[in-house]
Amino acid sequence: MLESIFNDQWLWLSVTIGTYLVFAFIQQRIKSDFLRPFLNPLLLSTVLVIIILINLEVPYETYQQGGQYIDYLIMPATVALGIKLYENIDLLKQYYKPILIGIGSGVALHTSLIFIFVKIFNLTK
Repeated sequence: MLESIFNDQWLWLSVTIGTYLVFAFIQQRIKSDFLRPFLNPLLLSTVLVIIILINLEVPYETYQQGGQYIDYLIMPATVALGIKLYENIDLLKQYYKPILIGIGSGVALHTSLIFIFVKIFNLTK
């Protein structure tokens, strides 16, 4: 019985959206400017859903059956972001140096962390 429930794509879509909404509500209620960035609903809901899936031993493929609908929503959001960037092209041109420095340092840090974690956890093949 539980296996059939855990294989339902609508359950995992509901869990994903529900956890996001709960964390968004919590973030809105927090008044501290220091804590609010750490209560990012996208990050926290992702972590919680991963913990739930691992503990219940739900395969990624089962989760993704419901997650595919979220993918359909991401595509128009990406286009909307591109439109906003185009509308603010003058601002982007004005601040291109800090933007490129931020992107470059983020890529460098991310790449360094990958190599560090590969060494720490011995993740070579």
